[in-house]
Amino acid sequence: MRTNYIYKSFLLLALTGILSCKNNSKAPEQVPAELKMVNVPSVISDPAQVNKYVADHFWDGVDFGDSLLMNNIPALNRHYSIYLNHIQQCPIEVAEQSVKKFTAAYLKGNNLVKNYLVDLTEKALHDPNSQDRNEDIYIWVLEMFSADENMDDLLREKYKNQLTMSLKNRPGEIATDFSFLTSKGKQSRLHTTKGQYTLLFFYDPDCHSCEYALEYIKESSVIDSFGAKITKLAVYTGEDAEKWLSTSGKFTPEWIVAFNNDFTIERERLYDRRATPYIFLLDNNKRVLVKDATPADLEFYLKNF
Repeated sequence: MRTNYIYKSFLLLALTGILSCKNNSKAPEQVPAELKMVNVPSVISDPAQVNKYVADHFWDGVDFGDSLLMNNIPALNRHYSIYLNHIQQCPIEVAEQSVKKFTAAYLKGNNLVKNYLVDLTEKALHDPNSQDRNEDIYIWVLEMFSADENMDDLLREKYKNQLTMSLKNRPGEIATDFSFLTSKGKQSRLHTTKGQYTLLFFYDPDCHSCEYALEYIKESSVIDSFGAKITKLAVYTGEDAEKWLSTSGKFTPEWIVAFNNDFTIERERLYDRRATPYIFLLDNNKRVLVKDATPADLEFYLKNF
């Protein structure tokens, strides 16, 4: 009887100890997924082939279905930024194939990961203030977003609208015509504007970035060397005609300072007017040579083409 009591007491203590250890143990640490750079095989030495290999394999081994990717957002952002920088240096067919492969992968992934990368992609490629803004790449992405039946209907509609606007006035196309009133009181149209080139400059009177761009254009020896071959057309698309006219003197005399007085650009969404300045370079047939350019982009084109 005594032996049985001692045995039961020992067993109770042992079980208590086991349960106590179990209750005090910590849950396994959630380790973020590792994002590795591409290790290019040594047999590939040609720079073009190296670039293609990196583009093709950049996201290999990344499981977009794993929510642990969200445990280290800074690392994911850095990896994404490095990727964008790389593919923008690749030939267009290599970049397109890589972007579509990457986009298809995360659209099928964990909802948290998918939503984050969708939002990150929009900010990086579409935000007017992003240094990575790239309409060519974003169009490939928008085509996939618009076709994703698992995406929220409102989001899909938003991306369809963005795709519609992005496809307007693309390089190689004739720029959409519109009418305008000049600060000298003359009514005219884009397509009747003379010149070997037309520098089309959408602006807002209160836009500080516009003032910076204007100063850059004014001081550019490259742009200045073309003289009268470039017709400079500044267009205000808002509704405050009084402000437009009172501030038109900020432009130097060679500029045509214009007001879209029938408001068709905004109302019919002829051009994407999300931000200013919004700059185009057109040829003598009003074909788009450069779209959504910086003044430096204008210089580069005029020097090299």
